Amino acid sequence: MNVAAIPFNRFLGLRADGASLTLPANPNYQNHLGTVHAGAQFALAEAASGQWLLNRLAPRRPPIQPWFATPTSSSGDRRPGN
Repeated sequence: MNVAAIPFNRFLGLRADGASLTLPANPNYQNHLGTVHAGAQFALAEAASGQWLLNRLAPRRPPIQPWFATPTSSSGDRRPGN
C-alpha cells in the first residue's frame, strides 16, 4: 500500500518517491509567517511514519479482520408524532 493514495494525502498532494514522501511547494500550505504550516508538516510526518510501518510490518501482518459492527437504530413506536 502507498500512503500517498489515501484520499486526504492525495488532497494535500503528497508524492511518494521510493522511500521518501514529499509535499509540493504550495502557498496554500503557508501560515501567517510565510513558512509551512505545522498541520501540513505533521500530515507529512504522519504519512511518512505510516509508510515506514507498512513497509516493515506488512509482509508479516496477518489478514485484517474487521472488529466493528455497523450501528443501527430503531424505534419500537411506529405511530406518527403530534
